[in-house]
Amino acid sequence: MVAGDEDAEQAVERYTRTLAATLGTPPVLDLVVLGVGEDGHVGSIFPGHPALEERDRWVVAVDDAPKRPRQRVSLTLPAFTSARCLVVAAFGITKCDVMRCAIEEPTCLLPVARTLRGATRAVVLLDDGAACGLSVFRRASGT
Repeated sequence: MVAGDEDAEQAVERYTRTLAATLGTPPVLDLVVLGVGEDGHVGSIFPGHPALEERDRWVVAVDDAPKRPRQRVSLTLPAFTSARCLVVAAFGITKCDVMRCAIEEPTCLLPVARTLRGATRAVVLLDDGAACGLSVFRRASGT
């Protein structure tokens, strides 16, 4: 995926064509590995951003990201959730609250939660810091 040196919409079109030519239509990825931001974003899909509601496209331009760089190109939730296997990795205490919400609250609207709920098969990797808010972690550690 190339972005930054060209118009974001052109990059979206180019990468969409690449995905379709390589993987078919609709493209299905074998493996997607995502990190999680402190705000619960995945890829460049941020909480409350219109890209979070995209249902038809696999690639979108994000022209007003709340973090730098402001202009990005990202896969969408449908691209993440249709993968044969989704891996979400979150490390550090600053991810504790978002991962508790994503894993334990069925109505959590964070991008990471919506991605995990929509996935066919998901694996979640957490260290002690990111897991500290989970009820199973608190029981196991006696806190």
